[in-house]
Amino acid sequence: MKEISADFLRQEVARLGELVVETAVYHESGMKLFSAGDAVTLAHAKALHASGIVNLLLLEYDEDARNVRKTLGVERIPPREVVPGDVLMDDLRGVEGELLYATGTAITADHLERLRSSIFPELLIRDRRLGESMRRAQEYFAQLAPADAPGSSTRRVTRVVHVPSTTARFLLIPRARVLVSISDDPLRIFVSNALQSEGHEVLERPSPSDAVEVAKRESRVTVILLDLEEALTVLPKFRAESDVRDAAIVVCAKEGTQSKLHSALVAGANDAMPRPPSRDQLNEKIHGCQAMLGRRVKLAPTLLTERRHQERFPGKGESAELKDPTLTKPLPVVSGEILDLGDGGFRMDYNLPTWPHPWAYMVHGVHPRHFFYTYAWSNPLGRDLRVVLPGPSGPRERAARVSHVAPSGEFETLSLLFPDVQARHSTAIRRKF
Repeated sequence: MKEISADFLRQEVARLGELVVETAVYHESGMKLFSAGDAVTLAHAKALHASGIVNLLLLEYDEDARNVRKTLGVERIPPREVVPGDVLMDDLRGVEGELLYATGTAITADHLERLRSSIFPELLIRDRRLGESMRRAQEYFAQLAPADAPGSSTRRVTRVVHVPSTTARFLLIPRARVLVSISDDPLRIFVSNALQSEGHEVLERPSPSDAVEVAKRESRVTVILLDLEEALTVLPKFRAESDVRDAAIVVCAKEGTQSKLHSALVAGANDAMPRPPSRDQLNEKIHGCQAMLGRRVKLAPTLLTERRHQERFPGKGESAELKDPTLTKPLPVVSGEILDLGDGGFRMDYNLPTWPHPWAYMVHGVHPRHFFYTYAWSNPLGRDLRVVLPGPSGPRERAARVSHVAPSGEFETLSLLFPDVQARHSTAIRRKF
């Protein structure tokens, strides 16, 4: 389990608004405070503080809740430290497997001599502070109105636990306010139900024509979902409105619609997903769009597998230069600080430039409206960028392609890959299989 403090949770709620629990949150006594899909509000954060709860435990993705709960509300002590009143939380058996003391046995003075002289390395007993710990947990629930208690909200469908396909999973994510404006009833209902069951707030509108007015009227809309077939006429209107210009827009696209999809991205969409999307794809896009807007909980994700083929090392304040010899004038960004560097590529950041299209970012890639798309790995007509990197024997110049651009507060982060290394890696994989 991953331990976090109640103060950290309160600070993140104050910074991002409501949060959504992706697995479960337990109190150290073993009581479950939040289930998967529950929203953590400011009222919950205040109740945690008022009840004196200091630490919380987040269930990891690979942990079994039943086994984890057995480790909460207990403590391990040497046999010589056992005292009357302690309660055993595990069976004690002899050398031949015979049961000596069953789980739940309350230690009395008659048990002390035998237990203290036993060869057991440690005893598992009920936490001696469990009563006080339980009291704080019960006080927390008592401060919440029944309608605000975790797990009490009614959802239109039950949250389905699915096997994640991504390499990194977050235990806490910001609660998104999503405007779903799709005229296709089955698709709209499926997407809305899926988002609601994951704990997000959903605004449904069957007509994209009035979606702009709805987005302007409803504050805090973070993500807008549209059907690609209906998006081209309304996307320019969204980007012309200052109230919704910063919202992330994702279109649902059928296979074989690449030309329309590119037109939608140029017109104002940030990204696309299949039509219909899987729940995992939908969750990944919503979380990615929020991260792109700077809405991310400051908690390290659970890494299911290593996401990089080559190891990278911190840049230690070193800088890199960017240039394109074919241009007659310098690039809008000519240098930046190296964040990490490896054999296959590197990552750098620089002061956030003033672009004519400040919304032009993608979740995992380079947006066609961004000027770095000229050098994007995903651009079939793109070309190499020349980078000058520091080295032990002096600066060296290499070709690179941009794999991802993302805003990061007052900075912009650029991820680049070296084409020659990636080509060798791809050849090695083909030979292996």
